[in-house]
Amino acid sequence: MKQQHNRRLFIKFIAAFMGLLFLGLWQRMVDSKSKNEIKKPVVVPLAVLTGVNFFDDFIVIKKDDQFEVLSSKCTHLGCRIDQQSQDKLMCPCHGSSYKLNGQVVTGPAIKPLPQLAYQINTDQQTLTVEL
Repeated sequence: MKQQHNRRLFIKFIAAFMGLLFLGLWQRMVDSKSKNEIKKPVVVPLAVLTGVNFFDDFIVIKKDDQFEVLSSKCTHLGCRIDQQSQDKLMCPCHGSSYKLNGQVVTGPAIKPLPQLAYQINTDQQTLTVEL
């Protein structure tokens, strides 16, 4: 009877180990695919940019003739920031809020939103965001 119990325990251990191994490999495959994605620059006409502008991967803040381009990915768990309340950017998932320059106002996020590189083409009147 004890030998049968030991066999069952061994089989459970092997199954759990194989499951963890599979999950680890799966996570690596998913991560490597997302890292290898080549993102093209996004071109936005300057005429449509006023105040706070939410896009899929970034936020453009226009104040006077100055621009600030921030990642729209919350630094807490990666939710997409797509809301504004007064002078704050709000994460809809867990309530983190950021100043319009990306600095954290309230958590749970502790890191500021990353600033993204951009270029302004005055001839074509466009803003190009490097993702």
